[in-house]
Amino acid sequence: MTGVRGEIGSWADKAFTFASGAGMHLIGRIAWAHDWQKNPQIGATFLGLPAASFVVSGAARPPDLLLLTNGAEWQWRNGWSLLTKFDGEFAGGSQAYSGTARLRYTW
Repeated sequence: MTGVRGEIGSWADKAFTFASGAGMHLIGRIAWAHDWQKNPQIGATFLGLPAASFVVSGAARPPDLLLLTNGAEWQWRNGWSLLTKFDGEFAGGSQAYSGTARLRYTW
């Protein structure tokens, strides 16, 4: 199955450096997405029984979505950084959320 989805929107980011040498990086996105997959189906066959084919139908995704992302990354002078990020997809009758957290050390 091949699904085609197009997105158009904008990303924004701003980096700050504090007097202590630590830094903060803010990110954000707002976009519109269009999904061209109207009827998600996939055909399957058991390898041991090639004549036993069947089709699995999935739930149809909304064709148009609002995409939102916001996040912040704190960077300390000692090499540690912490990122938190929220992503959301919103449509009539459908909402999907995800969050990311990352603790990183670089030298």
